[in-house]
Parts: sequence; structure tokens; C-alpha cells
Amino acid sequence: MLWWICGFSLCFSGDLKDRDRLPGHRRQPDWAFLRNITLTAASPNDTIPMIVFCAYQMMFAIITPALITGAFANRVRFKAYMLFLTGWLLFVYSPSYT
Repeated sequence: MLWWICGFSLCFSGDLKDRDRLPGHRRQPDWAFLRNITLTAASPNDTIPMIVFCAYQMMFAIITPALITGAFANRVRFKAYMLFLTGWLLFVYSPSYT
């Protein structure tokens, strides 16, 4: 859900051709809630649809915390686990693309 709400926008929004607007800059919610992401929207490399690019990147956003989970499986409560995953996506994973 976080990827749909703001994760993709935090990672990839912004105009790549405009040097004043950095890709993924936090103040650009261009693609929040996947707004304007359709099958006909072009991806950064113009060879695949933007929705396919979004789904491909979401796969890595899901796999990364799943790998981390193996380190502390059955050692934390579910609530703490969900808070950690939320923080990981918003404060570690998303800014790493900027």
C-alpha cells in the first residue's frame, strides 16, 4: 500500500530532463497514488509502459524487507515489524533512489 500511496512517487517522480528538479525529490508528489500512471504512459527508457516499470520496481521494494525479515523472524511482535517495514520503505529505500 505504501508503494501505491507515496513510495513510487518518492523514488521516481520529477522531470529527468530538468536539472532544477531532481528525480525523486520529496516535494514533488507527481505520481502519488500512481496518478497519471497508465498503460500508455512512457517509462524513463520509453520501451515499456510506466505501469510495468512501477510493478517491476515494486517487486524490489517488497523483496528487500522480506530479506531483512529473515534476520529477526519470530523475535519481534507484528506491530513492531510493520512499523519497521514502514520506516524502512519511507526513510531508507525511497531516498536511496534520489
